Amino acid sequence: MLNNKFAQDMRAKMAKRGSLGLPPLLEKRRWEYAIPDPAFETASAFDRVHVWQVLPGQTETYGDTSIVKPQSVALRESKTAAIGVIVGIGLAGLDILRSNGMDFGHLVHFVQLAFYTSDRGSIDGHPISLVVLRAGDIIDSMDTMTALRKGVCSIKCIETTDDKGNVRREHMYVDENGKTWDPTVPFIAEDL
Repeated sequence: MLNNKFAQDMRAKMAKRGSLGLPPLLEKRRWEYAIPDPAFETASAFDRVHVWQVLPGQTETYGDTSIVKPQSVALRESKTAAIGVIVGIGLAGLDILRSNGMDFGHLVHFVQLAFYTSDRGSIDGHPISLVVLRAGDIIDSMDTMTALRKGVCSIKCIETTDDKGNVRREHMYVDENGKTWDPTVPFIAEDL
């Protein structure tokens, strides 16, 4: 959990736990990364995904030293990291992400050159903004890999045969109850 001054200040201004009606993992991550309430004021549309950008292992110091980073450096680092928490997903994006094992609150990597943001105002002079992506801009999910390692889900090859005898193989995630998640391919720009 982040324990720097900025995170402590944000947590002091956040609505109490459970009051926003968020899914459990997203609620956990909201407190872990001090995601302020304005990040949850709107619903994403279409295949858009809103991400709260974080820096893995965010620290207040440079490496293992005791030299404290200025707040401007910490803010710049967090804005250039291509990792974040999914805080909003449009319905088309939700179909795509869930079919590929991702959901609200997942910690994901995304394309580094994502340049759209959605400004949500500021708190005590700190700008609040979310990165705006399309579902296809998400590269991977650390939480999906954790679920695979723990056996909460697995990957299964499904074979189907059409009426001409052609065999088609398709890989899908299967949850612990045997339900398959039929993967949906997102829109990905041709120049990527």
